[in-house]
Amino acid sequence: MRGFLFGFLVCVLAACAGSAPRVSQSSQVPVSLFGVPPGPWEDVGQVPIPALEPFTPRLPEKIRLSNGITVLLLEDASRPLVSLDLRFRVGSWDDPRGKTGLAALTAGLVRDGGSERWPGDVLDEELDFLGASIDFSASDASTKAGFSCLSGDVEKVYEMFQDLLLNPTFPEEKLDVLKGQLMVSVLQRNDRPGPAATRESRRAFYGIGDPRVRRMEASDLDAMGRDDVVAFHRESWGSRGALFTVLGDFNAEDMAARLEATFGTWPVQPAAVSEIPKQAPRLEHGRVLLVDRADVNQAEIRILMEGVRRDHPDWPALRLGSFVLGAGGFGSRMMRRIRAELGLTYGVSAYWNPGFEQEGLFTAQVATKNETAGQVVAEMLSLMKDFLNKGPGVEELDKAKMRLLNSEVFRVDTPSKVLNRIADLEFQGYPWNHYEMVMAACRDLTGKEIVAACRRHLDLGRLQIFVVGNAPDFDVEMGSFGPLALWDLDSPNISTGNSAASSVEEIEQAGRALAERVLVAHGGRDAWTEADLLLAEVASPRTSSLLRYPNRISWREHPAIGRRDDRPYNPSEELGSGWSRFGTEPRLHLPLVLMRLARNEAVLGSPAEGILVVECPEGEVVLSTGGGGVVTGLAVENILLTFGEYSLSGGLRLPGLISAAVRGEGNSRPAKGRVITNWQVNPDLLESDVSDSDE
Repeated sequence: MRGFLFGFLVCVLAACAGSAPRVSQSSQVPVSLFGVPPGPWEDVGQVPIPALEPFTPRLPEKIRLSNGITVLLLEDASRPLVSLDLRFRVGSWDDPRGKTGLAALTAGLVRDGGSERWPGDVLDEELDFLGASIDFSASDASTKAGFSCLSGDVEKVYEMFQDLLLNPTFPEEKLDVLKGQLMVSVLQRNDRPGPAATRESRRAFYGIGDPRVRRMEASDLDAMGRDDVVAFHRESWGSRGALFTVLGDFNAEDMAARLEATFGTWPVQPAAVSEIPKQAPRLEHGRVLLVDRADVNQAEIRILMEGVRRDHPDWPALRLGSFVLGAGGFGSRMMRRIRAELGLTYGVSAYWNPGFEQEGLFTAQVATKNETAGQVVAEMLSLMKDFLNKGPGVEELDKAKMRLLNSEVFRVDTPSKVLNRIADLEFQGYPWNHYEMVMAACRDLTGKEIVAACRRHLDLGRLQIFVVGNAPDFDVEMGSFGPLALWDLDSPNISTGNSAASSVEEIEQAGRALAERVLVAHGGRDAWTEADLLLAEVASPRTSSLLRYPNRISWREHPAIGRRDDRPYNPSEELGSGWSRFGTEPRLHLPLVLMRLARNEAVLGSPAEGILVVECPEGEVVLSTGGGGVVTGLAVENILLTFGEYSLSGGLRLPGLISAAVRGEGNSRPAKGRVITNWQVNPDLLESDVSDSDE
């Protein structure tokens, strides 16, 4: 290899020696692999750039079933996979008042509850064996369902999917688990200031009663039962506006026939179409809303104003103007000034985000230290004012066009992206070439046209500035930017009739009562007080875990020899995802939590029916309970555990199946569960197995 490199360098040096003449660009000059005549060249600008072949993505085939359902088929035999997706017109905007979250709960229960032929747990096992997936979820204006599998398994997975969609059973026990998980998300929704600021700034702008920003409350979950889910599925799920997409290694004619046979007679949903406002609110005057939180060390800032729809004539100019002002990465004015020059944030953005049917919003957002919050707001407003006064420079506009136009190719560089993009347009009634028309308009825009459009849609006197942060640490009073009002993160939706405990005393009293029910359901306080050592044999991976009161976990190879991990809890370690911290985090082990409950070593609260918040020395744990006080779920930060297949061992009621999921990773399904084949209570072990010498 060294000889080759030496020879290569000699050739390069020989070629570069002296002043080589420029090579004439004639038809006789050989062409390189990349279509460029060989050098040497005196200047990089002299290197000819070959013309690129025009790129035209392959479009799907469009058909309609006999009941009007649209189907988009895109064959792609490059991989032996098939994915099918269905979307239809019902979502969270259709939730009845007082039962916000019903659309999401219905979609989740259809998936997790399964059908008569394919109960949820059996379905999970079969899909896991096949390496396939089936998912159901609800967004604001639609519900999506679909599957992905190997092309050889399409017939079987398709049968599972259609059975779930058309014949769900809605088991009560799965409903309790889902409600518990949703309740945990309600209780923890303000833990991260960034998402809380985004959510609450929109609620403040639209008004907390607007269906576009209604928020699920504990009282909503308390009010929803199985009958509500069954009725919502019966009345609101159907073929009106439905769209199927199929991508992968399949035969289009066969797939069309299969869909027609299964869904060609799927009826239209009986429920009327919900009337959702098309316009965004118009503020008469600017305002500043402040959430004062002493527990945050940085300020989250959101600036909002009404925007446009995607079919507005000014949208191309606003799109390109966004790339000048605050979108598209480091080339924008805001990133260059506030991050690169001043170093006040990791990221800042400002852009118009249009809707298909509803007007969107103009949004500017940033996170910075509390001590520089006022400076950053002032810089953002100054950059907006300067942009509206002067518009973009010639070079600045050219670079913005280049960044915008070049980014478009990455939106259609795979068949999946092409199909999803076309499906969005078809579902919303837009022409398939909508984005191409927008980009063509952007190419011809001048700086004057861009700034004129932006002036029509950005009024600095009517902005809402929303800030979450520790106000005493701010460098500038937020009231200096406009009329100031405080905003309560816990402002409920209008007309909710909250039935959850309200005062601190009531919450604590309800927590003590629920904790007693939990202990009784799991064997009783006395039994858990006497238990200080539990041994669990895990089927896969084949290991044993030793849980020792109060917070010690030891993992050993199966059977109980060869200790693999034996460390006490370290509060300085960050909590990981999935099972990665399961070995050392005591809050993720239900028996250790129950041991503390029995010994009265935790602060308790129950803010809603069936939810027990346990404040241990290691931190907070949220338990969700089902009938009789049996724990169905446990949450620590972003990790959710669910429990099943309980049995008695040594007088204690313990789970035989534990599944883990992580919020925020884009996967609504639990991870593959861990099966506990055997529990031992206070087992006789060698002294070395329970030694404290290494603590």
